[in-house]
This record gives sequence, C-alpha cells and structure tokens, in this order.
Amino acid sequence: MISFCSTTGLLIVLAYKAIRNYRQKHHGTSSLREEYSIHTQGYVWLVNLFIADFVQSLGLILIAQHLRTNSVEPGPLCSLQGFLINSGDIGSAIWSFVIAMHTFFLLAGGRKWRVWVAEKSMQGKGRWILTGVIWGVVVFIGVIGMILIQHLYPNKGPFCMLSFLGVD
Repeated sequence: MISFCSTTGLLIVLAYKAIRNYRQKHHGTSSLREEYSIHTQGYVWLVNLFIADFVQSLGLILIAQHLRTNSVEPGPLCSLQGFLINSGDIGSAIWSFVIAMHTFFLLAGGRKWRVWVAEKSMQGKGRWILTGVIWGVVVFIGVIGMILIQHLYPNKGPFCMLSFLGVD
C-alpha cells in the first residue's frame, strides 16, 4: 500500500510539473532551469521506472481482495494480478538496467561516448522508439508468462501470484 501511494503521488506531481512547464513554454514564460529538468533523458528513464513500480504496486494491491474473502480463487482477478506483478518486476529490472547503462556511458565512457550518449538521448525519435520497444517487451513477457503457466499448472488457473504468502 505504501508503494502504491508513494508512486501514485510521485507520478501525479511529475505530471503536474510537466503540464505546467509545457504550458509555460508555449506561453513564453518558462525559464531555462524548468525546461532542462523535464527534457533530460535521465528524467524520462526515471519516469518509466516509476511507472513500472506503479504497475507492480497495483498488482500487489489486488491481494486485498484475496485477504477480504480469505481465499484465492483462480480467475480474471488472479490473472490480472499476476500480469501486473510480473510486468512491474520485469519493467523495473529493465528500466534500472537502462538507467545504469546510461549513467555508465555518461560517467565512465570516454569523451566520444559521453558526447554520443548526451546527443542521442536529447534529440530524435530513437529514445521514444527505445521506450516503446522496452514496454512492448515488458507486456510480451507478462503475456507469455500467463500462457506458459497455464500450460504448466492448468489446475491453478492462468496466474495466481500468492506463493510469497504461503499459498500454493
């Protein structure tokens, strides 16, 4: 619950700042500092990491239904929960790796690497294509996980991710 509340609050604040800066930019009243804070690639990677954490926490919130009924029933809710938890886990791992690689190239790369990473991450469609591809992979892994588990454990339903509570 804490993760859900904190990521929701953080995403709301970031969305508010982005909308405010967008409006100020189009009305000609924005400062360089405000524009810079939104337009760095590290910011975009972090927002995607926060979204992945939000997706995972949303899946974990669904445990409340199972606790309320004191039972785990296979079905759509269980499948949605498993999809969200798996997608959030995979998304967090991938976005953490992207942030680590981006930081590594900026800090430890030679002059050519630093210039190339800074240049490519601040302009063009490549960063948005990479973002879309990563989320596509995350959704694909979440869906393929549901299909594989259904074939491996047909008696449990498509997905029941409560093994960490001692429920099998």
